[in-house]
Amino acid sequence: MIDISTDLIIILNSNLVVQYLNAAACTYFSVSLNNCIGANVHTLKFSLLSKNEVTRVLSFFSFDTSEMVVVQDSNNFWFEITILRFSLLHASNQIAIICKNITEKRISEEELRITQEKYVHAFHESPNGIIMSDLETGEILEVNMSYCNLIGYSSTDLIRKTTVELGLLQSHTFRKSIIRNIIESGLNRYNYELKIDNPTGRIIDVSCFSSIIHMQKRNCMLTVIRDITEQKQAAERIRKTDELYHLVADNTMDIIWLMNPISFSLSFISPSVNRLLGWTSEQVLQMNIRDLITQSTYMRMIVKVRRYIKGHNEGKFPDFFRVRIYFKNSDGLIVPTETLISFIKDKAGEITQLLGESRDISYRLKIEEQLRRYKRYYHLFADSTSDLVWVMDPSTRLLKYMSPSSISMLGWEPSEFCEKPIEEFVSHEMREVLISSCQKHYQEFLDTNTSRQYICELQVLSKSGNVVWNEIISHYYRNEETGAIEVIGTSRDINEKKRLGIRIRDLEGNFRLIFDNLKHIIWTLDYQSRVITYVSPLLSGFLGYQPDEITGYSLSDIHPNILEKIGLNILIRQITEYELGDETAKYRETTFFYNHPDGSIMPREIITALILISEQRPVQAVGILKSV
Repeated sequence: MIDISTDLIIILNSNLVVQYLNAAACTYFSVSLNNCIGANVHTLKFSLLSKNEVTRVLSFFSFDTSEMVVVQDSNNFWFEITILRFSLLHASNQIAIICKNITEKRISEEELRITQEKYVHAFHESPNGIIMSDLETGEILEVNMSYCNLIGYSSTDLIRKTTVELGLLQSHTFRKSIIRNIIESGLNRYNYELKIDNPTGRIIDVSCFSSIIHMQKRNCMLTVIRDITEQKQAAERIRKTDELYHLVADNTMDIIWLMNPISFSLSFISPSVNRLLGWTSEQVLQMNIRDLITQSTYMRMIVKVRRYIKGHNEGKFPDFFRVRIYFKNSDGLIVPTETLISFIKDKAGEITQLLGESRDISYRLKIEEQLRRYKRYYHLFADSTSDLVWVMDPSTRLLKYMSPSSISMLGWEPSEFCEKPIEEFVSHEMREVLISSCQKHYQEFLDTNTSRQYICELQVLSKSGNVVWNEIISHYYRNEETGAIEVIGTSRDINEKKRLGIRIRDLEGNFRLIFDNLKHIIWTLDYQSRVITYVSPLLSGFLGYQPDEITGYSLSDIHPNILEKIGLNILIRQITEYELGDETAKYRETTFFYNHPDGSIMPREIITALILISEQRPVQAVGILKSV
């Protein structure tokens, strides 16, 4: 049975002298059995056994325990090598080396890991705040750091509590109305706005985008929230599982069997059937094949065996083929296997036996199913957000992926972006800047191999020819699957932000023109930062100080003498009284005296007012200082 195994099997004595190699090992190492028997395994210089990990285990091998290492050969195939005590023909103190090809398993695990990293990155590195809650109970299942930063709670404060309990939604009735609107929309999505009161008492205006998804065996509501001027995107976190196959003393976990190609009766099955299916070899040989495999597998195998035997005899097919066989174990459960069936011929060239090697692929199918599911989750995130999500090759600047939100934002189909340079979709005056920035950032990544995030604003062209201002956040990283450097980016529409910015600048210009020509000293202060934002030029004539000695400084940085002379100490007391609950402190008129730099005593009247927005929130303070 050693010779019919596809695993590489080498038998050594205690002095590491080769006693036997099976056919698979001879083929892999390109040697003959006669040339190897009696030679020390180190002198044969088998590439797979020359790895440091293997030579170290052989040098210190104890017959009391078995050892296992995983190595990669020069052809990038992965092998799981088991070294254990063995007895061939009743000889004592022999060593068996069993090399099992596990390349497919490693590839599946690597694909899952890469997909998981992308998925985790999309969720936790997103600039959008994301919250996922149970659809029925409202219990919060997961949040990202952007969400925590936006609303002022830590993830520990949020997980396993409800949005209503935390005051993020006003009532369960309101939450149910959101779910109802999602369903009635027909698009499985609903946009709405909320005011959130965070723990510091600050009211946050947020735009919310909610949809219903099925995840973790339950229906959930996924909500993307962002400040109305700073939109963020969402992703979710996944977890991967890992299982290892273990070889045992009688060679491999695979089931090796012999079958009559006409009657389909088994004449041999390896003892490993007991570990995989729970039956002993003797029990299986007494069973009808229909009791061992599913009915659909039996019918499919009969058709395929007969077709391949006929095709092989006609010279159309090789002397082997693969088929998926679903076994039934002793508990009645189905065990999927991938089976390699080879033809055994007699001296006349007639096929007399079918040699099968069945390998359990339950774990691989589980990994592949997880991989498909997580890819669906990843695309669900990208396809659900209103921001653009895109992937670009930085070496060519060709776009590789564009999310469906390009239709609503720009009028372009996602397919119209693919394999086209990104500069084709920005305004002409910004193309050179974009190309230069891409080349610079790409070179920085090549030089440092360090992931960095870049933020810029660009004029993007819609399909109708209009210009749409976008804020673009890009992140350079190396694709672990292909080794290629890629850029993943998000783009959001900031046309409204730009329009408001221009309007604000125009208003500020008008106000400054008025203030600069008044006959009184006027100053403004940002309430939150306590920074002086404007002082009229008359300051130098009235008080002997220049405006730039005050403008741009916070109250704590200005000299007390200046605070007193310009009346800012009065404002400090006014702010304190207002924050302690005195509503009359919103407006004050005060007369005071101060010493002018020329030595004279000057009376002054100062009017100070706090400028409020909704819900009594001061945003600015204005002061008017005039001579009496």
